[in-house]
Amino acid sequence: MSTQIELRHFRYFSVLAEELHFGRAAERLNMAQAPLSQQIRQLEERIGVPLFHRTTRHVQLSAAGHRFLPYAQRILEDVDEAIRFTRVQSSDEVGKIRVGCINMVLATILPGAIRMLKQLHPATSVIPVTQTTGIQIEMLLDDRLDLALTRPTSLPNYLHGEIIFRETFCAAIPSDHPLAHLETLEATDLDNVELMNFAAKLGTGYEREIHRAIKRAGAHPVTGSEFTDTSSALCLVGAGDGIAILPRSVAMTAQPGVVFRPINLPGATADIMLVSRNISSDVKTRDLAAFIRKIATAQSGQTGVE
Repeated sequence: MSTQIELRHFRYFSVLAEELHFGRAAERLNMAQAPLSQQIRQLEERIGVPLFHRTTRHVQLSAAGHRFLPYAQRILEDVDEAIRFTRVQSSDEVGKIRVGCINMVLATILPGAIRMLKQLHPATSVIPVTQTTGIQIEMLLDDRLDLALTRPTSLPNYLHGEIIFRETFCAAIPSDHPLAHLETLEATDLDNVELMNFAAKLGTGYEREIHRAIKRAGAHPVTGSEFTDTSSALCLVGAGDGIAILPRSVAMTAQPGVVFRPINLPGATADIMLVSRNISSDVKTRDLAAFIRKIATAQSGQTGVE
């Protein structure tokens, strides 16, 4: 009796273990149910133990099946990663690292990290791609990015995210606004004040924290204009459309007609998350991620980070 197990056996087993239904598993695998059942029995014969308990109504993993599943999944992930890595190393993308980012890191974290990477890998170029958090995650999943710098968000199991940067907020205020003369604002200062917001479809996680902090303080701002990014926010503030609450690092940006003031919003922070794949064989990408962490840590005391 042959004991050879082929890659397709692992894939068939993993899909059936997820679906626990031969019909649905066969549909996912684009094959008929009978050949799938035959392949699973062949796998069980070659291993020597039953991996599933079958009845006329139900399919369940056996104890052996539960033990075998994580190994099968790991093998499939390793094969996929080996293929991806080989393709990348054989393409004209060798020496290029694609980094997704939000606008804020272009002027803060990323430049120093790129400079450090160049000292270690002079021939490597970094391509920054500015996108919203959701699109960055999609691009990372589709292998169109190697790293992503996003706002905190939920991630699938095969991506890893870590908070590397946490900062407080500032108020961007029209220079002729009554609040512009204050050195520091409290949440209560925003009561009955026109407050601009990110466009609803682009709302950030930290914006919810801002509004919760304002609500806890008992203030009730007037809903003002919507903006799509920090540049458009500062343009509208400079035009006198209202006040915008933005990450404190934005205060490093000079904008005519705009003054920046720290604002006390207990419990509210603007976080940056570094997202990567769980499995990465590219040493240059790992080095850049390490430099990004180092720069983020070094800058923590410069932008109101707690």
